Amino acid sequence: MCTSGTGWVPANFLRSLDGAEDLMTQCGKNEFYQCILAFKATNADEVTFNKGDIAKGILKHSDGWWKIAVNGKSGFGPAQYLVKIEGNLLMEDLEQNPPEIRDDVVEKAKEMAPPGRSNNHKRTSTRRAKKSMRRTAAPDAAKIPTVPEGDAMIVQEDYKANGVGQISLKRGEEVIVSNKSEGEWWYVFMSNGKQGWFPSAFLLDKDAMKPPEKFKVIANYKAESDQELAAKKGEIVLITDQATNPEWWFGMIGGREGWIPVSFLKKV
Repeated sequence: MCTSGTGWVPANFLRSLDGAEDLMTQCGKNEFYQCILAFKATNADEVTFNKGDIAKGILKHSDGWWKIAVNGKSGFGPAQYLVKIEGNLLMEDLEQNPPEIRDDVVEKAKEMAPPGRSNNHKRTSTRRAKKSMRRTAAPDAAKIPTVPEGDAMIVQEDYKANGVGQISLKRGEEVIVSNKSEGEWWYVFMSNGKQGWFPSAFLLDKDAMKPPEKFKVIANYKAESDQELAAKKGEIVLITDQATNPEWWFGMIGGREGWIPVSFLKKV
């Protein structure tokens, strides 16, 4: 039974009644947090941190688990163990002179157990699209355009055709999209004459792509999968894709390439 009254309640203990999905909010460019309690990761997408560590905010999830970058790694951790550091400060300054941790804030955090995890922690739309492509067949031959006219698009992720009428393309290749009417599948043409149906989620408008830019790595980053780019503090990364995902950019160091968290980069 609910009685009337007003007061403060932790946001991660609340859930909307309208059936909406969990909400995710991008953190600010220089949004830093101090870890006021130690946390040990128990899932692959979580990150371990110690009391007093300084973390860079990446993504705030409404279930109370936020994605942060700390100690050269990134992952989710309980928001109640994090306290925002106010002011326009740099990571290097905060690591050398960390703020004092207030005992009363620590005690309040200890009183609440970390909230349950949501399963809605996806990194990129293309990964969600892969599952969808397995269930959805490409349109039939009757809908194939005959003229290679339309918008110029750039392939954002490798795709290997697995059905009749589809086309295999590699990341970075340019195509002309002639038919967008089939939703998840668009018909594309290449300059060499190749053509076929291709997943629309793997394409990005050419005009939205920025030219490659150089960024400096501000802290060591250890890759957690073969799709990520390991980098050492001070290395220069040539970023070739800033549009696919606001928190992960695609770049190259020497002959290596992969995704790296934006929070580990600083414009040269």
